[in-house]
Order: sequence, then structure tokens, then C-alpha cells
Amino acid sequence: QRIHGRLSTDPRVAFSEMFQPGMHKSAIVGVFRAILELARHHGVRTEQNDLHGEIWIVPGEEFDPAKEITQGDEYGSHSSN
Repeated sequence: QRIHGRLSTDPRVAFSEMFQPGMHKSAIVGVFRAILELARHHGVRTEQNDLHGEIWIVPGEEFDPAKEITQGDEYGSHSSN
């Protein structure tokens, strides 16, 4: 939700801005997973202009700033349909 909200007002967000010194490993993994989910389902793209350069998170063509983001996919759960 936080990343999607930032992209609703900013044209791009630096990947490195999503992390703070001393973050717990699980929080780092959570942020990374959230970015992957946004890229997978919510029209977000990533760009990197230089080898080892900053990774930018940017709205893609299908990005909807008004869309409410509630939670990511539940991995490992299977539908009984």
C-alpha cells in the first residue's frame, strides 16, 4: 500500500528508498515481495539504467493510482475448484 501510494504521487521511486538501516530481514523480504506483487498484478515496472545502478520503481501503462491495494497473493494456498 505504501509503495503504491508513493507511485500515485511520484513519477518514480528508488528501490533503495524502500529500506532503512537496521531493518529486520523479514521486513526486507516483505518489501521485496511487495514490489514483485505490484509488478505482477498492479501495473508497476522496474528500470535500471546502469549496471549496478539504482533500480527505479515506476508506474506502467496499466497502473491505476485509484486502485485500492489490500494484500498480496497467498502463496501455497490451493483452490478446491
